[in-house]
Amino acid sequence: MQGGLFGEEPWVFSIDAPNVSEQIARYDDAAFVRLIRAGVKADGNMALGMPVKTFQRMDDVHLGHVLAWLRTIPVAQNPELGETTLHLPIRLAIATGEFPVEEVLPDEVEGAAVLADRHHPDAARRLMQVACGECHGTHLGGLDGETPALAIIKAYSLEQLTTLLRTGITLAGTESTSGLMSAVAKNRFYALTDEEIVAIKTHADRN
Repeated sequence: MQGGLFGEEPWVFSIDAPNVSEQIARYDDAAFVRLIRAGVKADGNMALGMPVKTFQRMDDVHLGHVLAWLRTIPVAQNPELGETTLHLPIRLAIATGEFPVEEVLPDEVEGAAVLADRHHPDAARRLMQVACGECHGTHLGGLDGETPALAIIKAYSLEQLTTLLRTGITLAGTESTSGLMSAVAKNRFYALTDEEIVAIKTHADRN
C-alpha cells in the first residue's frame, strides 16, 4: 500500500498511485465511501486512473471490509513516489473532446444500473465485475476488441482456470498474448480462494 507508478506515456501523462498507508488517515468513513462510489478524493479532485466504474459496484459489506483493513495497516514511507502529471498533449485532448473522458468517469453515482449490479443476487457476478471489470468491462463482455468477453472462461476446465488465475498461464500453455492478463493474475488473482474460482467458473458456464 505504499503506492507506485501505475502507468505513463512520456510527455503525455504519468499516473502514480498514492501511498494509501499515509493517505487513508485523510479519509473519514463518508469520504472513503465517496472515493469508492464517485471517484472523488478528499481534496475534491478526481482520482485519476482509479477504476471507479468497477469499485462503485462493490457492495456495502465488502466496502466495509476493505475500509476496516486499510485502517489497520502501518504507515510505510515511499520517498521515491512521484506525482500524477497530465502534460499539455493530454490536457488539449481532454479540452477538445478528443480524449473520451467518459471512459474514466464513474457511471451515474447510485444510479439504477449501478445499484442493480451492486445488489445482484449472484455473488460470483458481483465479484467478477469488481475484480475483472477494469479490463473486461462492467458488463463482462470485453472492451473494444482489446480484451475478450469473459464467456471465454467456458473454454477452460476448472483446473485450467485455476492455473490461469494463479499463475497467468493460459489455455495455450503460455502467458497471455499482451502479457497483461498474466501480470494481473500473478499480482492480484493469485489471492482468489478456491471457492471464488469455482463460483467464477460456475457463473461463466451458466451464462
